Amino acid sequence: MSFFHNLGKKVSGVAHRVGNKVHDAVRKGEKFLDKHGDTISKVADTIGNVAAAGAGVAAASGVGNLGVSEVLGGIAAGAKGVSKGVSLATSAARTGLAAEDTISAAAKGDLVGAAKSGRKVIQRAKTTRSIAGRRKK
Repeated sequence: MSFFHNLGKKVSGVAHRVGNKVHDAVRKGEKFLDKHGDTISKVADTIGNVAAAGAGVAAASGVGNLGVSEVLGGIAAGAKGVSKGVSLATSAARTGLAAEDTISAAAKGDLVGAAKSGRKVIQRAKTTRSIAGRRKK
């Protein structure tokens, strides 16, 4: 065997192992978001609501508190953005998990199960689209 052939095999093996590790990390992230994403989104929403209310109170209480009001307004906007981003990521992760279930069922020859799971993928994809704010054309 030549030097380049051996080098190619080693590089290929490393790339394959890295790919497997990335796949495992993505899968863990999907499962985490599936389990905890709604809670994270609700907490961020609550923080945003409290900060928005505080910004309103600070602005109404006088000129000296305008800086406080602006900071709280920024926190409120950031929290709302986090909430929307986490909701979108959670929905996308759930769509991915449902797609993997569909592929797994089809690979096992369970066409009825694959069709049912496929309907779930479509529904979850529609949910993700609605969270993202996209509309049908």
